[in-house]
Amino acid sequence: MNESYRCWAEIDRRALRHNAKVVRDRIGAAELLAVVKANAYGHGLVGVAEALEKDAKLFGVANLEEAIQLRAALPHPIMILGPALPQEIATIAEGGFIPTISSFEEAGEFNRVARDGPISINFKIDTGMGRMGVPESEALDVFQKLPALLNIKIHSISTHHICRFRMRTQTTPVSSFSDLAKSLSNFVLRFRGISKRTCCKAPAHSRLVIRSSTSCVPASCFTVFRRC
Repeated sequence: MNESYRCWAEIDRRALRHNAKVVRDRIGAAELLAVVKANAYGHGLVGVAEALEKDAKLFGVANLEEAIQLRAALPHPIMILGPALPQEIATIAEGGFIPTISSFEEAGEFNRVARDGPISINFKIDTGMGRMGVPESEALDVFQKLPALLNIKIHSISTHHICRFRMRTQTTPVSSFSDLAKSLSNFVLRFRGISKRTCCKAPAHSRLVIRSSTSCVPASCFTVFRRC
């Protein structure tokens, strides 16, 4: 039986690539993480990722299921932006995905299951959204404990800003997150004994992108990300 639909969405891959180019021009040499969670916001997970494979350094998905689906199509690094369920931790580690961590205990669980070398993690800081992440006031203390976990490697630091309609009253603006990220990055440099010239050269976001988000992009579309 042939199925027919009264309505459908036609996705213009050229428009996607144009949008990626605009972002690329604004962020310069910083790495571009393309968020394709929730089936690329309804645009088609694999199709959108394939359209952006030459522009994006890595992709962000919501959960393990999406990560596995995307891994079957592309070899890029994949960050899981949502929290991992306890029964998913070993599979995430085995798949080489980058989990997002909200506590020292969660990082410890990944440290425990590591088998083939250190697991790269994204350290999430809660700056007001309240969904997940280490509270900002505790972030530095928790971050400084991570070197004790020998099977954990810091890949990146991130946060998710609150609704754009509340940006004026947000207690932690973009500049505060940037300052905190620099403090965490400096700790990494001191711990590793690495020159600043060779690590954490630039945050993987543009202030221009964030500014434009306050007027024309839904809050769910912008996650601030700093590569370590």
